[in-house]
Amino acid sequence: MRNLILSTAVVALVAVGCGDKKDQTSLDSAKFTYVKGDVLVSGKPATLGQTVSKDATIEVKNNSMAVLQFSSSASITLKANSVLSIANLSKNESGKPVIELSQSSGASFSKIAKGQSEFSIKTPTAVAGVRGTSFELTVGNGKTTQIKLLEGKVAVIKATEGQTAEAIKEELAKADTVEIAPVSGKVVVPESVEKYATGAATSASLTDAAKPEVKKLTLADIKAKYGRIAKIQTKNGKEYVGYFNQQGAEMTIQTVDGQVRVPVANVQKVTPMN
Repeated sequence: MRNLILSTAVVALVAVGCGDKKDQTSLDSAKFTYVKGDVLVSGKPATLGQTVSKDATIEVKNNSMAVLQFSSSASITLKANSVLSIANLSKNESGKPVIELSQSSGASFSKIAKGQSEFSIKTPTAVAGVRGTSFELTVGNGKTTQIKLLEGKVAVIKATEGQTAEAIKEELAKADTVEIAPVSGKVVVPESVEKYATGAATSASLTDAAKPEVKKLTLADIKAKYGRIAKIQTKNGKEYVGYFNQQGAEMTIQTVDGQVRVPVANVQKVTPMN
């Protein structure tokens, strides 16, 4: 996809707070569990513990940071010089939270509990649909979108003018899924990062924590583990190299960047490699 970069390295931190208890029929607000520096909500200063609702716009100025908690299912850390709007906060028919955000600039780090919510972020160039994931998203000058996936699954489609929420949902359901799983490598998380991820640290600056170290598999590792590798080309122009396994209508490809799930109907060509 043009103007989209996926990586397994991540430079992001998250502080998880406890959101207010909501009723069983609606999810109408999110709560600030961390505010540092100059943070605005629809033009007014944000405060710790403040709730924000649908249509609110959060601006995080220079040398500032904020963390929003959405019930108990998801949180997002907004870094300096970022702008985020809340497009939708609701619940689906099964009672799970539906969280739809729009990020026009800056960097954010999201942590979403697996199977607990429908979570998506739209940028000027892409839409990321999340399925139990920790990832960083950066918008560069409104022209590029970079996603750094630490663990879990994310599906990405191109953003187009006039996309409806229902159309986005349908496209994301059909899109290729990139997955980072234990088989794709070892993720070493420094203690300082782990404290923030569990809410154990409350006073030190989030930016003081060290970067996680991600050790990826090589193609040689994949071939040694599975016995074969191949080049898989899709009808929409994407190309993956690694071990593949087909189950029903879906093909799972183990690459050096993690697992990718592709509908078999979308596969153009498979070329074995030595």
